[in-house]
Amino acid sequence: MPENIGKKLLIPPNGKNSENRIMKSFKNTLSQLLKALVAVGLIWLIIGKTGFTFKEFLDILKGINLWMYSLALPGVLIVLWLKSRRWHYLMKTEGIHYDTTNTYKSYLTSYSIGLLTPGRFGEIVRVYYIRDLSEGGLFKAFQTVIADRFFDLYFVLGGGLLSYALLLQTENITFLWISVMIVIFGLLILWVLLYCFRNKNQKHNFISFLYGSLYPITGIHSMKNWLLTVFAYMIYFLQSYLIAKALNFHIGFWEMAGVIIITSAVLLIPITWAGFGTRELSLVVLLAHWGISSESAMAFSLLQFVATFFIGGITGLVIWFSHPIPREALKKDYESIKQFLKFRKN
Repeated sequence: MPENIGKKLLIPPNGKNSENRIMKSFKNTLSQLLKALVAVGLIWLIIGKTGFTFKEFLDILKGINLWMYSLALPGVLIVLWLKSRRWHYLMKTEGIHYDTTNTYKSYLTSYSIGLLTPGRFGEIVRVYYIRDLSEGGLFKAFQTVIADRFFDLYFVLGGGLLSYALLLQTENITFLWISVMIVIFGLLILWVLLYCFRNKNQKHNFISFLYGSLYPITGIHSMKNWLLTVFAYMIYFLQSYLIAKALNFHIGFWEMAGVIIITSAVLLIPITWAGFGTRELSLVVLLAHWGISSESAMAFSLLQFVATFFIGGITGLVIWFSHPIPREALKKDYESIKQFLKFRKN
């Protein structure tokens, strides 16, 4: 028997694909394990370096103003409703007609799945719900999701930069003015660059796709969606402020808003699962500027997690289980988008 025939008999036809799947699964598992270790390490750092005591932490939780805290609980549902309205308007702009009730349900479901899965997989849920309603199919639906997420990304990064300048660099006027200029002109510069390169040649297909995704966030036509973004974050800041007051923090509304938006910017760095560890460290460091102890900051983080992630997450999961999407269908869409983007970059 020739040697090459023997090798073919030993290796199954799909052996290479199977090997790739195993390697990909191993890498994902290793990535999640590393994120968990980083989160544990950051929590351990807080406990070890700040004099944190669990007794003080539990005493603070026992002394919470439950009435004030209860007022904060529905906040995330209002925030997600406002963001779902924004997405609804973006879809209408692209000729995708999806009623507001189902838009809100899709947004809640996406939010929940995003909390439980790595790599922003929850966004694929939204794409799945509307992909057959668009003439552009899967990828036009994906563009509306990119545009929707970019409103949040720009607001958080811009707001985080301005808050850092106003709260923590109060004597550095130059830094403040540079921050203001970046926030005001950054979006315009990005749009101009994308516009200039969008159709130069075949190599810029990805830029054309990105331009089509980000075009809805610029110009007069986008003002309604920017206002919805501002309203959504104002509700988020109010929710956080109510939690702070429930813990008897001596901090103003705008100061608390600044702390929250800076923390949100820090959470964009995907080094831990669901922001565990990075959120707590950021809050401990920032709130210390107002004389708030590490125990109080950790208590705030826990209560905010329950009010924001737990309430919104559970609501979304209830909707998900009432109308689940086949896992294989989501994976297929996910792989299609990955292949599409990979092709566009080449």
